[in-house]
Amino acid sequence: MKIEMYQFEVMEAISYYAKNKLGLDLRPDDVHTHISLSVSDFKPQYKKHSNGKYVRDEKGHAILDDNAEHWVQHNLEFGEFDSMQIAFWADDEEEQEVAA
Repeated sequence: MKIEMYQFEVMEAISYYAKNKLGLDLRPDDVHTHISLSVSDFKPQYKKHSNGKYVRDEKGHAILDDNAEHWVQHNLEFGEFDSMQIAFWADDEEEQEVAA
């Protein structure tokens, strides 16, 4: 399933959420700001020897470095004419319920 939303639709959704959940009256036309998306991505870091090759266990797999940072932060600006797509897959049982 894919959902595509434009910036004004995201702003409407944020104002709806703010009104119903937080009790704030935010109108999309009154908010003069761009949306900033922040995404955390897991990037494993592996231990390396001094020569730059990966340290491997007895099965030949690279060993994770527990002392290194594994999360990378990505920040994106979401402007007026931009669109956003969210794609996801549902379990077979859920897909059958939605189709029915």
